[in-house]
Amino acid sequence: MAPIRTIRIGDKILEIFIDSDSDPRTTMDNLTKIWCSSSCNWILSDIDFRSTFTVSEIEEKISKLNPFYVAPLFFNEDFEELTTISKDGFDHVGFIFIEDEIENAKEVVKLELDQYNLHLSGRVYSYRLSQDLDSCGGFFGEDIEENGMSDCLPKEFVEKLIKTGI
Repeated sequence: MAPIRTIRIGDKILEIFIDSDSDPRTTMDNLTKIWCSSSCNWILSDIDFRSTFTVSEIEEKISKLNPFYVAPLFFNEDFEELTTISKDGFDHVGFIFIEDEIENAKEVVKLELDQYNLHLSGRVYSYRLSQDLDSCGGFFGEDIEENGMSDCLPKEFVEKLIKTGI
């Protein structure tokens, strides 16, 4: 895969890539479960659920589980965004839910959806420093201080990326 950005400082080269392998639904421990209808088959429903059901049938199945928190999922393919808020142009594709009681369930759902949306829109990054001297991935979003990439890179690259962005 070709880098989306290359920065050379002295004899060091930093290459930044889109990290399509860092799907938060498969690489992280999630408190939420996502179940989507067959009409939205490329959005990852959780491993224990492969839907051939309609949204109504999914809602019925989830209600039998008696989950602690449930929210509908709406998706817009043009924006590559999942949300729990109904908007014009967004289709009701399924549900996101939490089975066990936890504090701040609504905030947990928002955080996990935000991470998944970054993945869906191709905004997860990895880097390679000086031909595999060091590499790391799974950085969600473009802000290198917020996503943690700045903690991993030499200071001169951090300064350059803060000024110019990914």
